[in-house]
Amino acid sequence: MHFRFGRIIGVRDPGLHLIIPVMDKLDKISLRIVTMPIPAQKIIT
Repeated sequence: MHFRFGRIIGVRDPGLHLIIPVMDKLDKISLRIVTMPIPAQKIIT
């Protein structure tokens, strides 16, 4: 994701992009879904 002053500017696709060193920051963020096991319930009201 592309951040400027801490706010999201957008997602960058592969290729060359202009990034201003002091203002801009690129971070890799995993967009994978994390699942959690939920125990079974006997009665739902």
